[in-house]
Order: sequence, then structure tokens, then C-alpha cells
Amino acid sequence: MANNSFKLTEGGATIITTSELSATDVDSPESSIAFTISDAVNGNFELIANPELAVTSFTQDDIAKRRVKFVHNGDETPPSFKISVGDGEDSADAAAGVIAEFLPINDAPVNTVTTTAQSVLEERGLVFSRANNNAISISDDAGDNPIQVTLTAANGIFTVANDAFISITNNATGAVTIRGTIAKINTALDGLIFRSARNFNGSTTIVVAANDLGNTGVA
Repeated sequence: MANNSFKLTEGGATIITTSELSATDVDSPESSIAFTISDAVNGNFELIANPELAVTSFTQDDIAKRRVKFVHNGDETPPSFKISVGDGEDSADAAAGVIAEFLPINDAPVNTVTTTAQSVLEERGLVFSRANNNAISISDDAGDNPIQVTLTAANGIFTVANDAFISITNNATGAVTIRGTIAKINTALDGLIFRSARNFNGSTTIVVAANDLGNTGVA
């Protein structure tokens, strides 16, 4: 193969060009030079004329006329696949597709909270935890990079257990900010205590806002 070097985007569709994949054979026209794909992971090749239908074979002519695209499945990791090429009579051994560049997309954090209304006696503490089946947790693609979570409520205060591996700002107030890795923040949130304001009686809303600070777990 003269070229075997792909630039792909997480969750995206990329039209394959001859600068990324090409082969030559002085004895064969481009329409007879066929590429065969095997062992594709985290994506597949498709013909633009038949979207959402994976193909494992196409020709150099298809590529030259921009008929082929690669569709990534949105996973955080780059795809992988093997490519072999032949002219109908002879074929080369399969080679790994070279992913020269993989552009990750920064996915927004996802907050998981209980959908069941919570209740607590006036001025008593409400504990959010896995043991109580009402835990608050965060998921994101930030990996081991820090994210930030802010908890706010108009009629009460939050208390987060101190941990040397996270930063807590305004603890024991109605607007607490936690910064650290997802794993450490989720550990801190498992046991979060909310206490209503003195003499408050009624319903209130807790707001959980997560910010991944632009971080992804992909190097």
C-alpha cells in the first residue's frame, strides 16, 4: 500500500481520501484494486451511497471518487482494523490500519441523582448514599483529570466529608464546590449530608452542576 494513515474523529464520519489509503498496480486499473477490511473495532467503513451499512470491501476507484467513509462508534478510544489489498489475482497480507490522528470529543458530564422525592424532619440531616439508595454520582470522560461539582440549595446546607485528595470550597453552606477526580468526588458524595435551614418547613430543590473543566481522559 502506498498510503495507510488515517485522521479520524471520535463519533464522527470521515470520507477516506487517497492520501489516507491507496495502492498502485501498473497492471490493473483502479476499479480492480480492492481493499478488504477485517477485525474492525470501534467503527466501520461504509459506502456513502448506503449509509449505516458496514462494508468490508471497496476499490481504489471508490476511494478516488470519495465514495467511502469511516464511521467511528463514539467510544473514547481510537478504532482499529486490518487492511489487505489485491488485484483479483494476487493479494498482500493484511496490515493494521495506521491511526495517525484521533481527535477526541469532550463529552459533557452526566449527573445521576435519585428520582424519588426525599424527605427529612426539620433541621435533621438527610444522607445521600448508596446504602440509602439515593446516592448522587457523576460520570464523565475526564479520566484521572480533575472536574468540578457545585451543590446548591436555597433552604439548607451541605456537608461533605473532608478528603485530602479533593478540594472543598464553602463546606457546610448552601453552595459547596468540590474539585478532584471523578472517583474521589463520587467517594465524597457517597455520604453527602443535606440539612434544611433552621425553622424551614416545605419543599426545596437541590441543584447538582458538574463541569469537566475541558478535560478528557484521552491523551
